[in-house]
Amino acid sequence: MYECLSAPGNDACSNRQLQDLAKHIESGPGLEIFDTGGTKGYGVRALCDVDQGTLVCEYTGEALNARQFASRRQTLSSKNYFLRAGDLVIDASRRGNAARFINHSCDPCAEVQVWSIPTADGRSLRTAVGIFAKRAIRAGEEITYDYKFEMFDDAAEIRCLCEAPGCRLMLGKKKVSRKRCACFA
Repeated sequence: MYECLSAPGNDACSNRQLQDLAKHIESGPGLEIFDTGGTKGYGVRALCDVDQGTLVCEYTGEALNARQFASRRQTLSSKNYFLRAGDLVIDASRRGNAARFINHSCDPCAEVQVWSIPTADGRSLRTAVGIFAKRAIRAGEEITYDYKFEMFDDAAEIRCLCEAPGCRLMLGKKKVSRKRCACFA
């Protein structure tokens, strides 16, 4: 998906949610990081009602290519926050925002969308990952999305903690061979 260039005199396009959020962070829905009080640790909840299709936040962090991710994966810890967006991996461990605390759910209220955004000069595009409301979200409700978690050959399955009706119980049921994974090409 692509956004239009946000520039003076280019008011015909209203498809600029991610660019507008970056300029006017207060225009996005209010979010709060909170302790879930359970085994999930921290989570993120909405401070106001969010309509379906609304941009909740951008998943920010350090963009890694396949080689950088493979190297960083060797030093995984509980403080690593990775999100795969096509061929790109975003590491929110050191430079991330509240989005890194959004928990998984097998029945989520939000979804991840990968967008191409024009740079300020309009000469190139950057990849942005937005978290969008999949349905209406009530104030106080925890924001969740489906991690679509895939195990690698050497990874163990992880017990799902979402407690949603129809929960898959385990994350990583689908095995991915290192040979097929773009991150290890």
